[in-house]
Amino acid sequence: MISIAISPFRRAVVSPARNIVAQRHLSMACARSVDKLNNILEEYRARNYSQEFPKRFQKEIVHAATVDCGRRAVSAEGIEHVLQNIGMGHRMSRSEIEGIVSEVGTCPVGQDGTSRCVISADQMLDLISKKYPRGISYSQEFPKRFQKEIVHAATVDCGRRAVSAEGIEHVLQNIGMGHRMSRSEIEGIVSEVGTCPVGQDGTSRCVISADQMLDLISKNWEVTSRA
Repeated sequence: MISIAISPFRRAVVSPARNIVAQRHLSMACARSVDKLNNILEEYRARNYSQEFPKRFQKEIVHAATVDCGRRAVSAEGIEHVLQNIGMGHRMSRSEIEGIVSEVGTCPVGQDGTSRCVISADQMLDLISKKYPRGISYSQEFPKRFQKEIVHAATVDCGRRAVSAEGIEHVLQNIGMGHRMSRSEIEGIVSEVGTCPVGQDGTSRCVISADQMLDLISKNWEVTSRA
């Protein structure tokens, strides 16, 4: 159990916001700071909590940080005190911690006219559980979730859970990879895997289902040779 002795501060009210972090992308700078915080905590956990479940350790960290503000709110001071008390205070600057709290949380103005940024305990738990989308990459996300987001982005083009070559092309362009694959290569995939229904205007347009697209990017397919 982590024992934290922290000076009392006035309470700051933060409405519960479970999954707020998971619903937004973090800026590059904030994502780097969050990664740094996670690496520090994981290093400490691996050294001292090798027999503990990570979830229990995460909750103890959050509980220790919330003592500062009360009402399940976490301030930069709370996080800083936790790091100092586990001997890791030198690993992360106050400005880096404040950068996380100000971007992810809220900054209510108190009766004295000054604002103080805080995050909810649930947001803190999300951050150290790595449950947040990243502005730079998805290296901390489960591959399945990333795959489904790619499929969703591609299906917007056709609707009805159908993916066209245009949809795939737009996704590649939007993630800065449009130059890595030609339109003809994409159309080759869609025409071979999918169907090409003829529309009312007499023209055909090849599409694949969202499930087929998910199978393709999940590598749930086999290679066959053709004569």
